[in-house]
Amino acid sequence: MATQAKHIWHNAEQMHKVIEEETEANSGYFDQPATKKVVMEDGKVYYEMPPSQWAVDVLINEARNNKAHGVSF
Repeated sequence: MATQAKHIWHNAEQMHKVIEEETEANSGYFDQPATKKVVMEDGKVYYEMPPSQWAVDVLINEARNNKAHGVSF
């Protein structure tokens, strides 16, 4: 899954409209992709847990809003 936004919201009304449309379409927008087990050469195991498209959009939108309002961490 590529980490890029599907929707960039400009206001809460637009975000809620997208949520409603994606929910009605049962598009899988909120579903997390399958977890993948990864075994390293030294025997250590970890799991890749990719975010849902919804989570990607939330993070990118929040970063965009913070940048627009001069917020830095």
